[in-house]
Amino acid sequence: MGEWTPGPWWTDAKYNGKEMGCAVIAARIDSGPLPGNPTRGMVTFATATLNTEARRCEANARLIAAAPDLAEAVRRQVENIERWRETGIPASPEESKSIYEQLLAALTRATGG
Repeated sequence: MGEWTPGPWWTDAKYNGKEMGCAVIAARIDSGPLPGNPTRGMVTFATATLNTEARRCEANARLIAAAPDLAEAVRRQVENIERWRETGIPASPEESKSIYEQLLAALTRATGG
């Protein structure tokens, strides 16, 4: 799988006009943001050159911050489908519900709603 910075990642998804963007931070204990240094542990910075693009910038930051959650949820579903194709046995109702809830939570986080 990917060699990305371990999650979770987070963003306040608030456009900073002075910086022209939104930071996405790796929220890890060893590299999380510190008072006075909010970009410590920064994964990336979603940019927008105009204040009129602030909403799109904020949406991009939310999507990027949710990327590790989305990747993990999709990975679980792919494994589920592969197992089903190989064995002909679908996931249990409990496992299916768990995967569905993980996918829904990741999508909700990515879209901000």
